[in-house]
Amino acid sequence: MGVALGVIIVLVVGLLTRAIFFRQVAAWFDAQLERIPLVKTVYTAVRDLTQLFSRDSDRQIGRVVLVNWPGMPIRLVGFLTIDSFDDTPFDLRDEMVAVYLPMSYQIGGYTAFIPRQYLTPVDMSFEDAMRFVVTAGMSKPGEEVPPPLP
Repeated sequence: MGVALGVIIVLVVGLLTRAIFFRQVAAWFDAQLERIPLVKTVYTAVRDLTQLFSRDSDRQIGRVVLVNWPGMPIRLVGFLTIDSFDDTPFDLRDEMVAVYLPMSYQIGGYTAFIPRQYLTPVDMSFEDAMRFVVTAGMSKPGEEVPPPLP
């Protein structure tokens, strides 16, 4: 009886979160967070980044690429974010693209404007590439993540 009641409660809470009232409460809470100066900066950046990584987002991070620095034996894994600068305030040449270069252990990352000729497309899913970068190469693409030890 307790298991059935638990399932019903979870189902009802899930349905309520889709209701208009709860969406309005979430929008109000969102607006309140955006009014606090320092919190606004961090919160909106994190929110925008998580929406960018979301599969439901209409604007997602693009292809996985390797950045080949000319004259150096260094390669970086990156994500193509802007393919054309027509709708941006940046006055960059046509052969330039924006690439997000995440840092290991998700400390942060950089957006670099790089000539397209220095990029090599990689046949890897976003999830596999991000796991590879975030774990500093400890997780290989397509590798199953082992369960945690008890």
